Amino acid sequence: MSQAWKYIINLLICVSTVSGTHAESFQVSSSQEFETAQGNAKPRDSIVWSAGKYSNINLELRTDHIVFHSIEPGATTFTGSSTLIVSGSENVVSGFQFIGGNIKGDVVDISGSKNTIQHINIKNYDSHYYLRVRPNCQYNKIIYCNFEAKPETQESSVVQIEASENTIGHHIISHCSFKNHTAPEGAGGDYGIEALRIGYSYQRMFTSRTLVEYCYFERCNGDYEIISCKARENLMRYNTFINNGPAHLTLRHGSINMINGNFFLNGAGVRVKEGQNHSIVNNYFDTGDNFSINIQNHHFD
Repeated sequence: MSQAWKYIINLLICVSTVSGTHAESFQVSSSQEFETAQGNAKPRDSIVWSAGKYSNINLELRTDHIVFHSIEPGATTFTGSSTLIVSGSENVVSGFQFIGGNIKGDVVDISGSKNTIQHINIKNYDSHYYLRVRPNCQYNKIIYCNFEAKPETQESSVVQIEASENTIGHHIISHCSFKNHTAPEGAGGDYGIEALRIGYSYQRMFTSRTLVEYCYFERCNGDYEIISCKARENLMRYNTFINNGPAHLTLRHGSINMINGNFFLNGAGVRVKEGQNHSIVNNYFDTGDNFSINIQNHHFD
């Protein structure tokens, strides 16, 4: 038998083997059923949560290569003390709502890499962060999600992307909406409810390379910093900021960040507090009595 025929036969065997492999679906409606399904699931399998409203559900997706989703987008609502930890990698989490709960920690906590979090709605949840991406993980995508109405009692950012000294994040936040994150009357501009924060002050020398694109920010004045950028080499492009009053996009710490092609409407624009070699390019400002670009050159960095 020629080498060419041996190659063709081996290829057909491989194709036949792959085509004979079918992904399995596990339908669940409780934490116990979820744990059982997770233990039995193999790569490419799916775990499907039934429709309904569920209280005090605490889940951790530890496995890899799993699709975990609501039976229909928005049909599964978690409340009470419900939380979701995603410590596995290369998973897809989709279609859930977290509404009206009350917890001390974070609603969604991501420490694995290459996960896609999509079509998630978190609204009026009394929590620390709505969603947190931990340091030392990479390439997570948060897409088509809605983050709305963080209670005024919680003085912490809505979405927090943490930066790492040794691992560049490369995370993506795309096509998400941030709405109605406000501070109490007379609270002042530094109340603490930033819609999105990338890094902390002590992470200002860490490179994150987070991409924020095609997102919508409205009535996000729980802090005067709508986006508070505190790390290096991030790109914020094609976002719309509307009706945010004096709140603005802030390059608070870090260097080499780019703000490109955004719309700032009926509110303040961009403040550069610290850092070097930023680029603010091709943006549209219709800011009324508020500033469009404010460069402060603070001494800290």
